Amino acid sequence: MSLVRRAGHPHRDDTGLTLPEMLISIIVMGILGSIVTAAVSSSLDSYSKVDNDLRGLQDVRTVQERLSRDLRQARGVDPGATSSDLAIWIDDNSDYVKDANEVYVWRVVDAPGGGINKHVERVNQGTGVVQTIGRTLIARAVFTYSAADVTQADVVTSTIEYNALIGKLAKLRHVTFAIKLRNYG
Repeated sequence: MSLVRRAGHPHRDDTGLTLPEMLISIIVMGILGSIVTAAVSSSLDSYSKVDNDLRGLQDVRTVQERLSRDLRQARGVDPGATSSDLAIWIDDNSDYVKDANEVYVWRVVDAPGGGINKHVERVNQGTGVVQTIGRTLIARAVFTYSAADVTQADVVTSTIEYNALIGKLAKLRHVTFAIKLRNYG
């Protein structure tokens, strides 16, 4: 290649790219593009799995904190309590007299619109006011009691299951905790 100066500007004798050179560069760019696409897709998939797991765990923690607070304040477990519905008496006005407005039921219900998601609800039996506590990936909750007669139980053990992943890789995780009723009696 020779450089010839014409009117102060360099000029190259450039014949351009040949067809084989062009094909090789297209093939190399295609291979590099495929590698980058696969890496980005894999990263996004991993991020999605971790995000789902963290959302489920955060939801369970929220339920655990609220439920633990209610259990520590409870005067006792209501006779309507079962393994799937926890009914507790919280003496809101501190008069030691049980009122329907002081009985709260914790349960897992299907989310609006169906699907695999369920909600954890806290329902005031007297007023019917429903508070949704957990909203995303909760699968079910199981409550067990420290006595055969639930009204005599002073410890409630809760096991909450949540879906760690969505879709065909769904995996149930369990969180179990036991809370002693501080105001029992």
